[in-house]
Amino acid sequence: MAWVFGIVALIIAIIFWRVSLVLGGVAIVVIAIWVLNNQQEQRERQQAALDRAELRILKIQKGKSSAYPREWVAHPRNDPASGLGIVRGVSITSDDGLCTLTVEKRLSGQELTGVHCPGFPFPGFSDLEAKFDGDSNSMRLELENYSGSYGASDNVYIPSKTSPYSGYTTYEEFTNGMVRNSYVAIRLPQGSHWPRFKLQGSSNALSMLGERVVAFEDRYYQVPMDATKPEIRELLERDVAASNNPRIRINPN
Repeated sequence: MAWVFGIVALIIAIIFWRVSLVLGGVAIVVIAIWVLNNQQEQRERQQAALDRAELRILKIQKGKSSAYPREWVAHPRNDPASGLGIVRGVSITSDDGLCTLTVEKRLSGQELTGVHCPGFPFPGFSDLEAKFDGDSNSMRLELENYSGSYGASDNVYIPSKTSPYSGYTTYEEFTNGMVRNSYVAIRLPQGSHWPRFKLQGSSNALSMLGERVVAFEDRYYQVPMDATKPEIRELLERDVAASNNPRIRINPN
């Protein structure tokens, strides 16, 4: 009787051995497919990174070849209570056209400076290195993401409030530097390129934040909050002729 059980056990072992071979073969095929797909995805990611790097290089080269000083631009918004046009931001584009700095004073009173460099994302938890032409050394500025996330983004901002123990340059020092210098440059996180921004006219531009403005001949002019239309007309005629009123180009958008 024992030999019967032995034969049965042998048959079962052979069956399971064949099944295990089949399962092992299937597992090997699945693993091979997964490895090949993973390698393909990795190659595609590497190629995409190379393409982005090449595009950035081309953008930098094109920017350098067509660089010229830009004008400050005002961004007025209609006040929800008075309906008047109030400047909530002023911006300047870098000479090479790669980046834009936007100094904002929002309706809530929050102050910040936006840094927008399409195609050149700043990594999460990174900072911004900036250099004024009148300073010997560069400065480090804290960066935050507009979305509140910690991922890489090409649309970030310099907050007005930083920890006194962070080691970052204060926001006030940065904005004061914009007024007393002629140029500021910021370092892109990819490589060693420094887009440069013209600061001539920044004092007039920054003084317009939170002020009422009216448009006249492709320029914005500051006017008192309580000025009537006849008074505004008189101010424009006098100040345009004398060219002593802060002026700034109208936002094309």
